Amino acid sequence: MAAMWVHCDGEWGVAWLTTGPFALRDELGAVPVRRAPGDGAAGIEVDPAALVRGSRAPDGPWVLLAAPGSNARVNGAPIFGMRILADRDEVRLGRQQWYYTSERLVRPEAFAGREGTCCARCGGPIAKSSMAVRCRCNLWYHQNEDLGCWLYAERCCGCEAPATIDAGFAWTPEGL
Repeated sequence: MAAMWVHCDGEWGVAWLTTGPFALRDELGAVPVRRAPGDGAAGIEVDPAALVRGSRAPDGPWVLLAAPGSNARVNGAPIFGMRILADRDEVRLGRQQWYYTSERLVRPEAFAGREGTCCARCGGPIAKSSMAVRCRCNLWYHQNEDLGCWLYAERCCGCEAPATIDAGFAWTPEGL
């Protein structure tokens, strides 16, 4: 699930982007806005800026919509209209700063992937609704009472990510 890193009281925190849209203000935070009936961005308050889903896919992109004269910037460049956000993009509006992240945390979840998906460690099929772990690189592993494939080794087979539960984010804006 995508999120925005927000700097508040000297610390960085995460604001999860759930259904949206979210209005961005030049003071702290992103707040949900009311959406007009119908699909798309029609009726979304964008003064001065808003975040909206770029597709209906759960892991789909998020789009920054900026009103004319809003002074919204992504990675230092002014935005005129809209911009699809990429992982680690810095968004600024006045003095307020955010960082967008599309990084998905590695956590056990009920498998809802494609039928026929196999575990990256043992090669066996992963049954619908069984507990499994999806690594950051999108490989799936069994992680249930019968098969603990994710925690079997120290690293992911595909990307060398640490095979731990609740490892947190691989990247944070702290120290920038």
